Amino acid sequence: MPVFSASDAYFSANRPFFLADVFPTAALERAEIAAASEVPVFISGEPGVGKETLARLIAATSERSRAPFVKIRCDRLSPRQATSLLTVRSEDALNSALYATSANDANAAPVALNDAWAEAVGDGVLYWAEVDALPTRVQRRLATLLAENSAPFRSILGSSRSFVDAARDGAFVPEFEAILTAFPIFLPSLSVRRAELPTLLPPFLRDAANRLGVLPLVPTERDLEIAARINFRRNLAD
Repeated sequence: MPVFSASDAYFSANRPFFLADVFPTAALERAEIAAASEVPVFISGEPGVGKETLARLIAATSERSRAPFVKIRCDRLSPRQATSLLTVRSEDALNSALYATSANDANAAPVALNDAWAEAVGDGVLYWAEVDALPTRVQRRLATLLAENSAPFRSILGSSRSFVDAARDGAFVPEFEAILTAFPIFLPSLSVRRAELPTLLPPFLRDAANRLGVLPLVPTERDLEIAARINFRRNLAD
């Protein structure tokens, strides 16, 4: 089974709150709605825009805040691991092996997370990172699981790939695409948010100071001028 992390040193229990200010207001407003509901959330944006951080913020401000937060890197699963991730609860092994039905099929066998992952997440939040990497069959199974809304855990999905490009290339099966478009949150890259640098930098400086146990630096006007001239090839979070 691939490595998963219910928690780690970098993401302390308080860290999401230090970084809440770096997200656009529209994204935070949608995150607040998501935290108060159980709807599957799809967070998209370039690598480093803070998709996992926002997912953790949603989990930390929801009723599942004390439950585990577990991350699956879908792009690091082998085809065999991906297929075995979601199991079909069918007495007929042949039907289980051939299962490739849509979530709308009334005769579809129920789908469940395999026992190892189910035990890890319990009634917590499962973050499916780079979900566009899942094979077609697994997408159908996951769509079925989320449509049934019968799992004890909550799912948040993320992708660094543009949803428009992925959908145009046929990366998602229709029933899974319907799940992803139910409650999307898009996080823009830092390169298009230069005007927000005065509000973006202080939270990161406070967060770094908190982790290092030192007093936070306060950026000067010159610091902000220099930052505005940087050719941002990477984003700040994630």
